[in-house]
Amino acid sequence: MKRIRLRRARAKDWQAIKPIRNSAFVLAYNCMQELNDKQLEEMASQDAQSANVWYIERLIDGSLIGAIYAGEDSLRFGVNSFEISYYLGEAYSHQGYMSEALEEVIRQLFERYDCISARAFKDNEASCRLLERLGFQLEGILTQAIRGYGNKVHDDCLYVLKK
Repeated sequence: MKRIRLRRARAKDWQAIKPIRNSAFVLAYNCMQELNDKQLEEMASQDAQSANVWYIERLIDGSLIGAIYAGEDSLRFGVNSFEISYYLGEAYSHQGYMSEALEEVIRQLFERYDCISARAFKDNEASCRLLERLGFQLEGILTQAIRGYGNKVHDDCLYVLKK
């Protein structure tokens, strides 16, 4: 049963996505800083212009619950590869929403690309398990790779999924 809809961002979405995007739960496991209202407006406006950004909307109530971004693979060069990143509000985690969303994004990306990369902090065990359930293979771990939210240093797990 389909419970979500992936849709293009709208510039006005910044207010709805703000409490999720700026939450300690999301910031703790992503390479992001908290954004002020002006920055969030700019982000949502840029997201709305991109074909490689999907906002995740719950069908039951139309609420925004997260986002998925795809872009140039930062670790591969000269190959037909794309990299994904994502976040989901804490109230919606561990319920299969992101799995549902990523399955659709992966299907779409494999229409154009041969390889999809993803990265997850090693201590974000739920995200690592999700990628592995979706068929991604762990390629390696960069130790002490990223200083993130709260000045915490994370090991970065590198994953790949091939067509």
